[in-house]
Amino acid sequence: MDRRSFLISTAALATLTGWTRTAVSVGHLYVTHPNGRPLNLRLLLPARDTGTALPVILFSHGANSAAHLYDEVLRPLAEWGALVIAVDHLDAGGTPPPDRLPAEGLFQSRIDDLKLPLEKRELIDAYCAARGHHVDWSRVCAMGHSFGGAVAQGLAGATMIYGPNQAAKARRVAAVSALITLSPPGPRAGLVPEDAWKTVDVPSVAVTGTRDILPGFIDDWRTHVAGMEHGAENNRWRVVGEGVDHYFGGLICRLKSGQEAAQQRSAMMQTVDLLKQFLEAWVGGQELPTPPQFSLLDIQRY
Repeated sequence: MDRRSFLISTAALATLTGWTRTAVSVGHLYVTHPNGRPLNLRLLLPARDTGTALPVILFSHGANSAAHLYDEVLRPLAEWGALVIAVDHLDAGGTPPPDRLPAEGLFQSRIDDLKLPLEKRELIDAYCAARGHHVDWSRVCAMGHSFGGAVAQGLAGATMIYGPNQAAKARRVAAVSALITLSPPGPRAGLVPEDAWKTVDVPSVAVTGTRDILPGFIDDWRTHVAGMEHGAENNRWRVVGEGVDHYFGGLICRLKSGQEAAQQRSAMMQTVDLLKQFLEAWVGGQELPTPPQFSLLDIQRY
């Protein structure tokens, strides 16, 4: 079965039953951060043999969250045929005490975290080979949620502010050739300038929702995707989920069950299916097609 056939079959399965939890291998690698602290990499990869080398998704979690709290979106991407490397940043599980914050600041520390797997390829290659897979390091996608979305944008070449009193600059990591952001912070003083997206020239998708607000921080959901139209070259999707909030009702980042999670699960499944179509085009070296139609997603192409 080729990738496209698998995409169609998993989309149908999701519609009927929800995502399977049995077809993904999950493990951990502990590596050393440049500042000497240990860094946990959570690796998700298909349990089956895909017959092709795995493209890489580097994932950065939201503020004070953790890598393991995003399985609802990451497991299906691994099942599709990607190696997902989700990093536990310094703030994983809660705000770090001041004496643990690096001198360069948490944002730069997170940037260094998310780049580190690219420097540990031999270790990761060996881990994957032991499970019957090879890695395609020529296909690396940066992905993140909320604050992690800003980190992913940085790797993909967005113009960002990397420290106090520093001028905004673009620092694209050459290996990164695609970008996925979930509820990125949008223009924010001291971090994301108004023209941040102007320097992003890789295929990109940004996801938000009509209830994606954080009172006192982001009071209008449109802030998350503001500026996406700048510098775009017809290779970018802006995705707005009807009724979707910052956590997909508790399906990611701040997990909880109940009515909100149940109501937003369909939008999550449609979003995952869309992301797989994005990855499909990226891996195939194609520009993004005309946005597909989904019942709960409004998709605009730039």
